[in-house]
Formats: sequence, C-alpha cells, structure tokens
Amino acid sequence: IANALWLQAEALNRTNALDSARPVVERALEMLELSNLEPPVRADLILTQGRIAQQIGDVQAAFESYLDAHEAFTVLGNARKQGIALQKVGDIYNDAGDFERAITYYDDALLAYDADPRFTMVTHNNRANALRGLARYDEAATHYGEALAQAAGFNSPMLNARILNNLAGAQLL
Repeated sequence: IANALWLQAEALNRTNALDSARPVVERALEMLELSNLEPPVRADLILTQGRIAQQIGDVQAAFESYLDAHEAFTVLGNARKQGIALQKVGDIYNDAGDFERAITYYDDALLAYDADPRFTMVTHNNRANALRGLARYDEAATHYGEALAQAAGFNSPMLNARILNNLAGAQLL
C-alpha cells in the first residue's frame, strides 16, 4: 500500500496538486511508522515529502526531508537517490543565494553518483548557475559546457536552448 501511495503522491506532486499530495505522503509515512518497517519506499516518500514542501514554500521542512532522505538512501546504498537528495539540498541553498554552500552540495551529489548523463547534466547546469551567482563566469561557462555536452545525447532542442541561454548569459557578464 505504501508503494501505491508514494506513486499517487508523486503523480499529484508532478501535476501540481500539492494540497492533495501532501496528505497522501503523510498517510503513507504514518502507516510505515505504525508497522515498524523500514522499506525502501520510506526513503522515496521522504524525498517526495521534501519536493512537496519546497514547492509550497516550506523550505525548512523541505531541507529536513532532503537530509533525512539522503541518510535513508545512504543506508540503503542507493547512490543515485543519494545524489538526487544532495542535489535538492543544493537547490535550496542556491535559491537562498548561498552559492558556495550550493556548490558544495552539487559537488557532493556528483561524488555520490555520476553514472546517469541526465543527472550529471542537471548537476553541472545547477553548479554553473551557482558559480554565476558568485560572478565566477569562466567557471560557470565551463560547467554549462559540461551540461551541454551531456544534453547533446538527448535529442532535445529545448534542453539545448536552455543550457545555451545560460551559457550565453555567463559569457556576456
């Protein structure tokens, strides 16, 4: 049941039905807590809980959820999801303008997991955005270039255009 609830919460979150998604995650986590089980879906639910909290502006809850999810994925040995949780913590710091700390989390995310080109593309792009926020434009351009190299394999003109737009912004400044 917890898996079904997690999938429902993810679907609701991705369709921006946040008011409906949040209680689904809470219900699933309560069920797992009552059962005294620690299945892998618990970590996924915590990550989803963080995404929902971030989207509704509850940054503290999102931050705590991402750190908890990272810890849970570490225990499970799921490097990809560890990286995703670290990336999300970096996003919070980036949004807050703490670019140095954001970069640290993006670097940690790449250390945790770099086997998926999409993941590395997003992380390099986000890292470049943080570098741009620090006015380190040459370094930002290098990471936008890394992101663009990864994006080349996805046959997505829109994705390439977004990264090229970011790169151009770094080069103009």
